[in-house]
Amino acid sequence: MDKQLRFSNMHTDVQARDAKTVFGWRYAPRIIFKAGKGTKLIDMDNNEYYDLTSGMMCMVLGHSHPELAEVIREMAGTFLHQSSWYSNPWAVEFAERLGEITPGDLKVVNFAVTGSEANEIAMRMALAATGKYDIVSMIRGLHGGSLAVEALTSVGGNRRKNLGPLMFPAKANALLPPYCYRCPVNNTYPGCDIACLKSSEEMLEFVTSQNIAAIMAETIPVPGGMIVPPKEWLPRLAALAKRWGALLILDECQLAPARCGRWSITARSPISSPSARVCRPVLPSAARLPPRRLPSRCAVMPACLGPVPTRAIRWQPRLR
Repeated sequence: MDKQLRFSNMHTDVQARDAKTVFGWRYAPRIIFKAGKGTKLIDMDNNEYYDLTSGMMCMVLGHSHPELAEVIREMAGTFLHQSSWYSNPWAVEFAERLGEITPGDLKVVNFAVTGSEANEIAMRMALAATGKYDIVSMIRGLHGGSLAVEALTSVGGNRRKNLGPLMFPAKANALLPPYCYRCPVNNTYPGCDIACLKSSEEMLEFVTSQNIAAIMAETIPVPGGMIVPPKEWLPRLAALAKRWGALLILDECQLAPARCGRWSITARSPISSPSARVCRPVLPSAARLPPRRLPSRCAVMPACLGPVPTRAIRWQPRLR
């Protein structure tokens, strides 16, 4: 690929400056983008590329959506930021609208900034609400890059190199993935009767303290291989969590909203409601409430910074 792409001197200069001054992961070649329109990105040499990752998995409306851009400009001249100790009418309406489209009785919203933070808030809520300690996650799952959720992540083992003593200790990557294409227990669906989950529950007996506060899983493991589980898997996972007296935290940061034809994957499943759901875009801080005031159901999402414009959230994407 490097031999096929040619960059201008201006482009290569910015590439070198980026490598020298910005700490972050980069794919090769180190393309520098200057604009986006719809499904395409434009680099500094005006070459166009299809953005098959939707930005960082969050550009559901595409780049530079005209209505969204208009409202952002309008709000920039009205109200940009406030202390989180206060609120504003746009944040309140946004939370109400999220409650309307979120499945089950997930009606309390905690606004966060990143997926890592949102997942850690959900973990903190689970510890406070249950009085237990263990957090169980799924093999091939990815839940963020901060220390606590890095401990629950099992994709890309080198990510955790030298971090062992610093990571959240009461964790167990004990759930086998519902990976029918490469079954972890060498079985075949549908005759297996979701044997991976049965084996996972057996492991909970041995690799946890049996003091499980929460089970955290992606409804579709994305970095782990775009694994679409059998339809029976999520309801049975919810039943497993209930048997163990644990909260069920569903991480949909790379899936929601509306990326799979519905507002959430949870909406496709016959489970009544998870205990918490983490997704993009977000909600009054339940994580700071005393345990007795913690809601039994909460949606936690990484948020837009600043007030959310009303007209932008009223725009309905065409779902197919």
